[in-house]
Amino acid sequence: MRPTLVSFTLLTTLWSATAAASADAHEQRFPIDIAEIEARALSHFNTVDTDQSGSVDLAEFEAAEAPDMRKKRHHRQRRHAGQSGHPGGHGPRQQRRQQMHDAVEAEMFAILDADGDGAVSEAEFAAGNTREARKLARKRAMFKRLDTDQDNLLTAEEFPNPGRRLRAADADGDGLVSKQEMHDQWRERRQAYRDKQAG
Repeated sequence: MRPTLVSFTLLTTLWSATAAASADAHEQRFPIDIAEIEARALSHFNTVDTDQSGSVDLAEFEAAEAPDMRKKRHHRQRRHAGQSGHPGGHGPRQQRRQQMHDAVEAEMFAILDADGDGAVSEAEFAAGNTREARKLARKRAMFKRLDTDQDNLLTAEEFPNPGRRLRAADADGDGLVSKQEMHDQWRERRQAYRDKQAG
């Protein structure tokens, strides 16, 4: 039986309670207090680091609970769909989503291929195609994406932290991000992407 690749729809938001913090930062009233957002991210890292080793391994990452972001994610997907002229678009956000989608598919295939023969049989698909398996595939793909030095451990620096992007948006350096500063950063990133594509 030739190898069969099973396709899955990726629910595209970074896993972690940091994602929840990021969503809260996006929806709360401005200005956004960067220190507060960073404190939430660090607190979540310490919670996931159950053995308090200063780093998070794959087992700890897999065991951690992810927030239910479906409603907020659906709202953002509807709002951003078609910004480049058609649903989905071609911007950097869409490229990252596609890359993550492909990574999750690969992880899900590995989970389904229980005997490691490079193919997924009907029996393997029936036994492994569960909601829990799909969650596990997303977590494994995200762990690999975050583990930039590929040492199979996540440090606090590698762990998701929206504070880094917020500090880049804080043009006046007062530790707060206004709605205008957030908008300006988005425009700059979008223009940089367009310039790169044009060049």
